[in-house]
Amino acid sequence: MAIVLKKKMVSNMTILEHKHYNRNTRNNQLKNYLVLVVLLLVLFSQMAQCYSEQNNYYDLQVTYTVKSGDTAWEIAEKLKEQYGDYRDIREIIYVTDGASSTLIPGQKLQWKLRAKK
Repeated sequence: MAIVLKKKMVSNMTILEHKHYNRNTRNNQLKNYLVLVVLLLVLFSQMAQCYSEQNNYYDLQVTYTVKSGDTAWEIAEKLKEQYGDYRDIREIIYVTDGASSTLIPGQKLQWKLRAKK
């Protein structure tokens, strides 16, 4: 009888340890899901903010005649400030045909801007 009782005790301890392990695993899974939900909420709020910012702008083409000593960087910087374009200056230069090549005084460039409404 002692052997049977001992087996039950070992068996009960094993079952208790197993239940405790499952409870911890479940808690960790819930924590992971909570972290995931919070990260998704932050991501979606950032996307919504970015989308709403971009809706405050409209596409605009500006013709600029190059003067002696002008650089693409200086022109883009001037136009960015004047029209309130939110993009990086390198992006503005990249989307403007001819701005990345050598500029010649009198040359006309069509700058593609995103101006504030």
